[in-house]
Amino acid sequence: MIMCLGVPAWLYQSTGGMNNDRNPWWALAIIILAGANYAGVIASAQRQLFAMSLWLFTYIFMGMAPYVQYRLAMTPGTTPHVDESLFPVAGLLVLGSCVAVMIGRLLAGRSRLPVKALRQSYVNRRRANLLTLAGILIFAYYASQVGVQSFLLSRDELAAVRRAVWPNITVAQILTGALQMGLLVGFLAQMAVRQQRRAAGLQPALLPALINGLLLLYAVNPISTTRYVFGTAILAVLAAFGVYATLIRFRIMAAAAIAGMLTLFPLADRFRTSDARDFQTEGPVKALTSGDFDAFAQLTNTLSYVADHGIAWGDQLVGVLFLWVPRSIWPGKPIDTGVELAEYMGYKFTNLSAPIWAELFINFGLLGALLGMGALGYLFRRWDTRTDLYLRISRMPPVVVSAVAFYLIIFLRGSMLAVSAYLLVILVSAWFVTYRRRTTGRILWRVPHQIPRHSVGPAGPRPRVPSA
Repeated sequence: MIMCLGVPAWLYQSTGGMNNDRNPWWALAIIILAGANYAGVIASAQRQLFAMSLWLFTYIFMGMAPYVQYRLAMTPGTTPHVDESLFPVAGLLVLGSCVAVMIGRLLAGRSRLPVKALRQSYVNRRRANLLTLAGILIFAYYASQVGVQSFLLSRDELAAVRRAVWPNITVAQILTGALQMGLLVGFLAQMAVRQQRRAAGLQPALLPALINGLLLLYAVNPISTTRYVFGTAILAVLAAFGVYATLIRFRIMAAAAIAGMLTLFPLADRFRTSDARDFQTEGPVKALTSGDFDAFAQLTNTLSYVADHGIAWGDQLVGVLFLWVPRSIWPGKPIDTGVELAEYMGYKFTNLSAPIWAELFINFGLLGALLGMGALGYLFRRWDTRTDLYLRISRMPPVVVSAVAFYLIIFLRGSMLAVSAYLLVILVSAWFVTYRRRTTGRILWRVPHQIPRHSVGPAGPRPRVPSA
């Protein structure tokens, strides 16, 4: 009730109430639909980390933000001259995508296919130590280039230092991603190793996790790190400390995420510059008109772009898949979708988002966007089911889930080319340290309504491990 009725009423009054006749029904519909789904995530008997990130982003960035922006007639300063006549079309696209996600989740829940045999994800201790060592070496190299003290500069100042050291943006992104996400996955791996050793009755080593954690805290701090990356790291670290180990804890965190995104997220902008005079305290409603919430405006710009240039038919996606290929070898490599849209609109500032809806629409059109979001809904439901089952035998999610489930917010905001370097580091690092432990038989996990009645106890479905 609060998310679907209370929040819209608060936004309505905060933006002029009855004295304002600008009423975006499409944004209100998104708020209600996404809010109902997010409330369902909180109330669910299953810990749904991926669904939490998806509906959180949709609720705030694609619902609340455009509602406030339209009511106040204030588009983000980074995306001026947006075609307002396309707002209802963009809103319907988001609404259709929400329905597609719901259908995908429904199909995943009713599928008779077993959720893949759950073979516990064990972290190889030696490889975890190697990843920690690699993180130390990357930190040493990075610090030798930009200076150790530069990690305590403001975000804009550190970005200027990076540009001076590595003029090639792609090189800077890859190195920064390798440093930040490599240290994050290394810490998660060390925490998983400690948990495994405790479970085996062995004494866990503290030093590797401590060193990795201190370097992570210094390199990924709220002063010099973007808020999205810092937020991802914090949520992943909390997962390592068992904040999602119980259903009650998960519900508390899911409810707190909304408040944190609306209050703490804007306050973190204080560290963008070093001059305190550049910072102005603003309420959560006014904050929703800032450039951080440009996702809906960029989706609208995508509709204009496709109307003029046609569908890219996967060309933008190819650039993402081959992001590691230098432009010196491939001069015609597609540019970042956010930059492409910014140049099309004539913006001077090009470091803009391109949400997943925009990426799918520019690559595959309306049908492709709906099918793509439906596929995400299906996959997220199955991944959430596997993660919840895993959390019934572990205090923390698998290493890859601990990082990816919360990095998903960055991925959803886009653009894909800009965020894929970090995601690639996460996936490769998690794959390196993790291996699948062989079991004596096949353990089939099905979605909850398919688990035999006799296998369900007070704590929910439990694994049935065949004897040797």
